Amino acid sequence: MALAPVKSTRRTSSSTSRTASRAEHVVRVGGATISHPDKIWWPEEGITKLDVARFYADIAPRLVPWMASRPLAAERCPDGMRGECFFQKNFAHGLPDDVPTEPIAAATAGRTVHYVIGGSRTWDASPCT
Repeated sequence: MALAPVKSTRRTSSSTSRTASRAEHVVRVGGATISHPDKIWWPEEGITKLDVARFYADIAPRLVPWMASRPLAAERCPDGMRGECFFQKNFAHGLPDDVPTEPIAAATAGRTVHYVIGGSRTWDASPCT
C-alpha cells in the first residue's frame, strides 16, 4: 500500500507553561489534520489512528467517486475501536468551509440533521480526524 506524505507538527497553547509542556502531536495526511496519531485503535494488531488515516488517504481516489453527493455519517470511537462507539450524523458547526452539508429532515430524530455530503476531498479522505 502506498502511503500519503506525512508532515508532523506540534501544537501548543501559550496560556500556561503547564499546558505548553503537554504539546499535542498532530500530523497532516491527505489534506486532513490528524490529532493523536499514535492512539491505538486496534490493540491486538497494533493499528494506530495514523495507520487508518494513511489507509483512507491511499484509497480515497477510488472511494470518493462512490461517496459523491451522498449524505454521510461518521462512526466515532473516542476510546478506540474496542471501546464504546457511536454514529455522528449532525455536523451543523465546526467543519472546514469546503466541506458541504445539507439539512435533511430526520423523522426518527424528529428534527433536521445537517449531514456532510460526500465529494469533498477534505472530508472524504479524513474520517479519523
